[in-house]
Amino acid sequence: MATPPRLTEIECPCGKVFWTIDHDYRGMDGVYVAYSDRRYVCDDCGYEGPGWTLLRQSPSEFLLQPHNMYPMRKKDFDYWVDILKSHFPDHPCVRRLGVTFVPRLPEEELNQSLEDERLRGFASTLGKLVKKIQSLVKRGNDEGGRSIK
Repeated sequence: MATPPRLTEIECPCGKVFWTIDHDYRGMDGVYVAYSDRRYVCDDCGYEGPGWTLLRQSPSEFLLQPHNMYPMRKKDFDYWVDILKSHFPDHPCVRRLGVTFVPRLPEEELNQSLEDERLRGFASTLGKLVKKIQSLVKRGNDEGGRSIK
């Protein structure tokens, strides 16, 4: 059975490095073909055939986000989003970024995110309150009232 697609950085035998999107297991037969045995075409030298070197891959859950079974830390998600946008700017996930393509955060990171959001709301309210007090003090000073220091 095909596995989820992954961002995959590979190197041609000529040394040219490029990105592709590929599956660890490509088809329904369940046969694994090593990346070094797969046939890719090099845009630089024109080589087509096996002998490629796998350099790095996104986590298999990256393009599945958000996924309840496979949470992803925001830092990791953002790292792979940068690569996706750089090498695959027309990928559908780029268009959905921030809308339906978001990380399912691990529980502890989600709790921290909610706490940060609550604190930002509190800071915003406090900031508005301070501005209101400053406005009232200035108005009092303008009307000959005592300055509050």
